[in-house]
Order: sequence, then C-alpha cells, then structure tokens
Amino acid sequence: RNATLVIDPPDDCIDTAALLGWRRRRPVVSAHCFTYFPKIIHRETPNGKPQPAAGALMGLLCRHDVRRHVFMSLVDDREQNSAALHRDWQPAFELLPDDALALLRNGVNPLIPGSQGRLLFPGVVTSANTQDRALGSLVQQRLAKFVLSRIERGTRWAAFAERGPETWHALQEQVSRFLEALAEQGAFKVSAVSSGWWVQCDAALNDEAGEAGRPIRLLVGFHMRQAAYPVMYSVALRPDGTTATRTVLQGADTTL
Repeated sequence: RNATLVIDPPDDCIDTAALLGWRRRRPVVSAHCFTYFPKIIHRETPNGKPQPAAGALMGLLCRHDVRRHVFMSLVDDREQNSAALHRDWQPAFELLPDDALALLRNGVNPLIPGSQGRLLFPGVVTSANTQDRALGSLVQQRLAKFVLSRIERGTRWAAFAERGPETWHALQEQVSRFLEALAEQGAFKVSAVSSGWWVQCDAALNDEAGEAGRPIRLLVGFHMRQAAYPVMYSVALRPDGTTATRTVLQGADTTL
C-alpha cells in the first residue's frame, strides 16, 4: 500500500523491438508501477552481463525527494543531477532518438546519456502512461501516494475521537491546511478560479450515531500539475487502519 513497483526488463529484451514486443504480450497498465530500458553495465566490464537498475533508480528517487520535493520533476533538476546514475554505469546499448520516443509512448522510461558521461533516468511515465490522464506520469503518481500516506499518518487520532461535528470540522481543517501548504509550494494546478484541492468531512458523509467500528469518512480531491483531470479519494478512518479509494462522485459538487 502506498508503494511503487519497479519492473526490470527481461533478460531476452536485447533491443527496443524486443522490449516493445514484451510489453504487448504482457501489458501491465497500472499507475502503481513503472519500468525502464535498457539495463546497465559497468564501464570496467563492457562485455559483462547487463544488470537490472531498479535498485539504483529507486535510490535516485529517494535522493531527489530529499533535495527537492516529490512533485518536482527529475529532469528539471539539472544542477543537482537528481536524475543521473553514477558515471561508472552505462547503458547496455545506446538508444536512438526514435527508440526513446517509442518507449515513452508505450509506458517505458528510457535511460539516456546525459552530461559528463552520466546516464539519466527522466522518470516520466508509469506503466499506465496516457491511459490514465490524471495519474499517468510518475511524478503525479508519486505525489498522490505522498498526499495519501501523509493524510493517513496524520489523521489517525480521528478514528478514536468522539463522532460528531467538532471532530469532522477539526479533521477537515487539518487536511485543508496540509493541502493548502502543498498548493503554495506549487504541487497543484492553481488558478484564479481554482484552489487546486478540495476536502469534505461533514454530516453528509458521517453520522453521530455510527455503529462501533464504523469509519469516519472524508473526501479529498486535488488537481496535480500537468494532469488533465483532478483525482478524488474516499478516505475511511478506522481504529484498525485507514483506507483510501479512488472515486468519482456522481452529481456532487467537486469543483476544485
């Protein structure tokens, strides 16, 4: 939960055509995972077996989050080289420009040469790619997971609080302050008519005389930068844990 799966390309994918054939035969369409191509080899053993790069790529993402923020693109961080692998590693083979574009269109992140002889991981797409216009990019997917995990950790108190308007109001105010701070940092698509986020926790979703173990519910929506549409989640707070389900509300006022 709130995790991202990295899929290494198979050993028999020795060129772009083979990789795209593998994607067609075993299509993984999910915003919760991403893959890359090609594998990497060490400069001192150029004829050695290509190695998977999943561990190194996750390390890049962690370094990037420490230096900047989860909603900022790796490829925009030129000064810190957040997207660059150690210069001892090189691609198992060079990609042509057309190869890189074909990989991106099919939900695969190409590893491309960068400055100073370092290999770059742009970290652009998830395996869902354009089939999910709200969570198709890796940046958007990671931001959504960040928001939900922080809400889950920060609102556990509400599952043990007395049910009623005071708790619902306090919960809505807490989550609103968190999302407003993210918006001020540039996480959401903000305009003159939109705050870029939306929270609801009230009597329309909850009742004071709830049965024992019945969750407190809130709705959270936000419109991430460069996403075509906003996303919305129904969050259920229970003493034994919190769940967040992506949802679409029919007939509800969900203007962000």
